[in-house]
Amino acid sequence: MWLLERLNLPQQAPWGFPENASTHGGEIDRLFWILTWFSLPVLIGIIGFIVYCLVRFRRAEGRRASYITGFRASWVTWLLVAVLLLVELPMDLLSEEAWAKATMKFPKPEESLFVQVYAEQFAWNFRYPGGDGRYGTPDDITKINQMIVPVGKPIVCVLRSRDVVHSFCVPNFRVKLDVMPGATRRVWFEAAKPGKYEIACTELCGLGHYRMRGFVTVVSPEEYEAWLTEEAQELEEYGPGDDVRKWELWQG
Repeated sequence: MWLLERLNLPQQAPWGFPENASTHGGEIDRLFWILTWFSLPVLIGIIGFIVYCLVRFRRAEGRRASYITGFRASWVTWLLVAVLLLVELPMDLLSEEAWAKATMKFPKPEESLFVQVYAEQFAWNFRYPGGDGRYGTPDDITKINQMIVPVGKPIVCVLRSRDVVHSFCVPNFRVKLDVMPGATRRVWFEAAKPGKYEIACTELCGLGHYRMRGFVTVVSPEEYEAWLTEEAQELEEYGPGDDVRKWELWQG
């Protein structure tokens, strides 16, 4: 991240992006700006070269096209230079650390809240551990298309798919990860401000893809604890609902 710090670009949302509401979203936004400015001279150079070729080698009387056959070592040299400058440099020096922090460097388990997320056509299903702190017990709390989390606490989403490939995306948190059948994947975020933020499926998953929409509601720690207590009381009074039975069926 040293290069990002040296460039000292503002951590503000690019044009057209939703408001950033996570602790690491600013780094993703700044990375977007860096890659945009990095790509701009490349774009200008490519367009300029195309215009030069159109003018320099345009059709003219008495001029015949020349044909090149065979292999030239200089082609490989130029290709390697282009790959180094346009692919390796941005990935290694700019994006690798920011992406690793967002997707692979997870917070400590004891400091995090783990939420199981099960995708299906066409809904998001969320499962929280109950008072015993363990999954797969009668006091688990389940919600459909509604995710409740406390502000300022790392949230680790354990993602699975029941049927086809989906993509878990919360634009305001700069979080996006594909969810595939037969695989368990994880992604994390930490909400920086209370509010209600949209969850979208950004992978075409069937005819009802357009309605596979949910929401993350970020509340204060006190409100979150009150919500857990309320859900536990409701579960004790009415018993598990259909969504809980679905979890049991999914898990065999």
